[in-house]
Amino acid sequence: MKVCIFTECHKSTGRGHLTRCLSLTEEFLIRNIDSLLFIDNNGNEVISQIDSRIIPLLWLSDIDLFKNKIKDADIVIIDSYLANDEYYRLASIATKVPVFFDDYSRIQYPEGIIINGSPGIDENFYSSIQINNTLLTGLLYQIVKPEFQKVSDRFHKPLIENILITIGGKSNPVLLNSIISIVKEHQPLATLHVIADEVIKDSSIKVYQHLSALEMSQLMKLCD
Repeated sequence: MKVCIFTECHKSTGRGHLTRCLSLTEEFLIRNIDSLLFIDNNGNEVISQIDSRIIPLLWLSDIDLFKNKIKDADIVIIDSYLANDEYYRLASIATKVPVFFDDYSRIQYPEGIIINGSPGIDENFYSSIQINNTLLTGLLYQIVKPEFQKVSDRFHKPLIENILITIGGKSNPVLLNSIISIVKEHQPLATLHVIADEVIKDSSIKVYQHLSALEMSQLMKLCD
């Protein structure tokens, strides 16, 4: 069996797609399923333990290149905010199992499997789609690394001491600083642990960058 996964990760977008697809590729390889991850990333370096399975490929600007890569695949997975309808149509026709990650009903998907792991999403979210899709929706279908899969029971302390703030991969200092200001107003004694690209000069704030999955899971466990 051969799996081909297509995603993008550019300077300001796509980190979430990349993380999700790396986790998925790793899981396929653990199960001894041949898996390749094609990333449209303008040459930006991707660091991973599975480097040999990661292939930089400007597939979003060359649909013939995409067609060539999927012709021998049993499963084609697309996780993109940029691919147009034609890519999905080709995947649906050319492969036994076409799989499309979606976060907000971005396009009218052709026949295949749609995965949306967002909290609170159910099949009714796609009620306007009148084709024969298999829908995998809700938190059960979140793609997470092994470091986040084993969650121990938490003791809820009456006094909040540590708060984690993270807003995803894209840097947004205005939004981040607004959140920090509001949290500090309501929890002035707490230490804030902030995932951020920029330096924040405040003794009550600890800033983290480029955390591994293990480091991130440990930080989550630390915070209240």
